[in-house]
Amino acid sequence: MNATQQAARAERRKEADMQVKQSDALGNIFREFERATTLYPLWPTDPVHAAGIVTEEAGELIQAALDHTYCDLNHHDGDTLKRMEKEAIQTGAMALRFLVNLSKYKKCDRRQE
Repeated sequence: MNATQQAARAERRKEADMQVKQSDALGNIFREFERATTLYPLWPTDPVHAAGIVTEEAGELIQAALDHTYCDLNHHDGDTLKRMEKEAIQTGAMALRFLVNLSKYKKCDRRQE
């Protein structure tokens, strides 16, 4: 096998690994979506409160990322990579929940003065 073939093979392997990672990530998000929907079947009917739930999860992701990056300021114990993964999954699940409920959000029928 020549260098060009080896490079092409390595690139295909990299692409396959990325597809597996994407599939795993989406599977984790879908499982969290199902878990959260079962535990908390009620979801806001207004987009502000629904977006607030997504934002709250994203805030926890930012905190985990800060703790990972600036370890001297980390006040949480444990594996920061695991926390970032957990919070990213929860953020993705809540973003998905926001999206699947788009048609249910009540719209203001008058302008704010």
